[in-house]
Amino acid sequence: MRFQQLLIDAGFANTFQWIDGSFLEDVEAREGRAPADIDVVTFFVSPDAAFTARVLSAQPILADHGRVKTQFLIDHYFVDLSYNPIFTVESVRYWTGLFSHRRDGIWKGMLRIDLNPTDYTAARDFLRSLP
Repeated sequence: MRFQQLLIDAGFANTFQWIDGSFLEDVEAREGRAPADIDVVTFFVSPDAAFTARVLSAQPILADHGRVKTQFLIDHYFVDLSYNPIFTVESVRYWTGLFSHRRDGIWKGMLRIDLNPTDYTAARDFLRSLP
């Protein structure tokens, strides 16, 4: 949620993310280990040609894949849906293929989460209420 708030603060709003990772496979029970990270692809539409430069100037961490992974335990990628239709189709094909199967070939799912700042208050309250 802290990473999603960073994206919202940087100007990514009303977009969505695909979330994947071994935590969706119950790796704790299946392999006896904790998940290492969360895999995230943020799909967005640039509001204008200068959006990416503005975002990276305001939040340079978003251009540093290693720092995002270290600080948030997220393996994160962007797909700009307004960039090029062929690139968009190829990106969706790639991420669907990668996220839809475990390493052993078994089908699995992924989550789609809207990046909507109004949803976070209820989510934070719920998480704080957990023991």
